Amino acid sequence: MRKSILTIVAIAMCFMTTNAQQRLVLYEEFTGENCPPCASTNPGLLALMMSGSNPNKILMIKYLSPIPSAGKLYNSNKSQTDIRTSYYSVPFAPYGRMDGGVPSIMGATTNQGHPGYMNQSIIDSESSVPPLFNITAVQRINATKDSVSVDISVTALAATTGTYVLRAAWVKNMTFSSSAGTNGETTFENVVRRMYPGTGGTAVPSSWTAGTNNHYTIKGAIKGLDTFTNVTSNDSFMVVWMQNDNAIKNVAQAAKATTAPPASVGNTVLSIDGVTIYPNPAKDKATIKFTLLSASDVNVIITDAAGRTTGNTFSSHFAGGTQKMEIPTNNLAAGIYSITLKTDANSLTQQLTIVR
Repeated sequence: MRKSILTIVAIAMCFMTTNAQQRLVLYEEFTGENCPPCASTNPGLLALMMSGSNPNKILMIKYLSPIPSAGKLYNSNKSQTDIRTSYYSVPFAPYGRMDGGVPSIMGATTNQGHPGYMNQSIIDSESSVPPLFNITAVQRINATKDSVSVDISVTALAATTGTYVLRAAWVKNMTFSSSAGTNGETTFENVVRRMYPGTGGTAVPSSWTAGTNNHYTIKGAIKGLDTFTNVTSNDSFMVVWMQNDNAIKNVAQAAKATTAPPASVGNTVLSIDGVTIYPNPAKDKATIKFTLLSASDVNVIITDAAGRTTGNTFSSHFAGGTQKMEIPTNNLAAGIYSITLKTDANSLTQQLTIVR
């Protein structure tokens, strides 16, 4: 895609660990509800993104732009869309950036970045580039669905430096009974409704050594962001990505947040905020973050993929509120494990991947 980036990545591969995630490519499309070429291009683009194993390779998000004219969807998030449009110097719509860059397409001499040029070989090529980071993200939408919190774990897979930032966007699938604008489109997938804490993202270190793990929690309001349809956990989720704000603007890795399983309610001791484990994947130790409604004894049990107890069992008494517990995992073989936290009232389970 970009020769200079591929050269850097090729060099960095010498230092890569063997526990890299599958690369998740980020495709950012600038489209619009009043854009006729967008209406004719988007169905084919969506079909490509959803074809075969592509949902595990590439994630598309959309900004609704004012090209050729502003519509109600664009106006509902005008300021942030304008900033992202300027960031990429978007020249027309529909227009796409893949991992921050313009996809390199053989034979395309005009309208570089037009989504109509996208094809399977481009996706396969970009997704095969080893990521520089592992990213896991777990989101929690509160009971009244007016705010979201996402816990993010970022692990460097190679020594790297740059002007990296961690960006987070709340996206939503939007469907209307009639055309939302003038081009006839009624469905818009993964539309960016808000970026947190803003389009500038969250500051991260400028220098990372291989294996460095940092944990971030991003929170924001979601009530009132969308005046057209209700926000639900089924059609709304957070997308996070590590992006270098250099001249090339390359995205090193992206992730779609998973929704934390809710705890039981009633006389529960563990709160609805649930459990977060980081780093994930982990090697010799991991930290469990959880919330208690009141003081309680907490038992931690680790079981392997077959449901067998590993012998790693921990028990401590905690006060109410947000708590952390560090657990050793150096005696566990590589694989996927279940981490269960139990109180007298209920239990919660999350998965942890161990790498060697």
